[in-house]
Amino acid sequence: QVFEGVTPQPMGAAPDPNVARRKAILDYVKGDIAKVQATLSSEDRCRLESQLAAVEQLQASVTKPATITAGCQVPTITQNSYDHALTAAAHAKLMVAAFQCDLTRVGVIQCGRGGGGTGDFSMNFNPVMVNALDHGLGHEFDATAKAQLDKMHAWEASYLASIITQLKAVKEGNGTLLDNTLVWWTTDLSVSYTHSCTNDVRQVLAGLSSLQKGRHLAMGGKDRSMLLTSVCQLMGVPTAQFGTPLSGPGGLTGLT
Repeated sequence: QVFEGVTPQPMGAAPDPNVARRKAILDYVKGDIAKVQATLSSEDRCRLESQLAAVEQLQASVTKPATITAGCQVPTITQNSYDHALTAAAHAKLMVAAFQCDLTRVGVIQCGRGGGGTGDFSMNFNPVMVNALDHGLGHEFDATAKAQLDKMHAWEASYLASIITQLKAVKEGNGTLLDNTLVWWTTDLSVSYTHSCTNDVRQVLAGLSSLQKGRHLAMGGKDRSMLLTSVCQLMGVPTAQFGTPLSGPGGLTGLT
């Protein structure tokens, strides 16, 4: 869907006439809103301003040029059968290409879901020859289960590495796409068999040239709201707080 109607063209190609038409329609709608705005009560004016903001957001979306200039490559995805590993690889390829084409600035890839279960919502690990679900293995204590979990986690790390490698391969400005992208690998649990999500939840940050690399930081029990604040700040979003952090407002120190 993100690449629908996108056709890379060389610099100087004729603009898409549909873009101008979409903008004209929404400009007309915005003009109508402006005409009636002054005659409304303060309550109705607030509602109309909210509607105007929605129209402007829509305009920014639908007038996005369908012709992308040099550097953008629409990815080719060929997959004849459903497989979690192949699907995950396709999602990574699409996300990197969407960043390269500047069609989106944020992407999320979720391999399975919390709570385990069966079916398409649970990640299988056929590439590492583990015929089990990580949810069930997380509640086992024997060496066999641990060895299988280690294989799963190693595959997940290799998948993260493949995304980083793809981002690093794209030249952008004086650096790479990786230099301008914050990669965040996260989970919702620290200890699976107790369902604990409060102590020692590991997080991995990569990419972004301003990050200090190659370190393990112990954050002393600070909650992830502070990390979310830091993520916003690292990407240039001026916010002092995300959510309601139990350990206080502000971001984490020592990331840059």
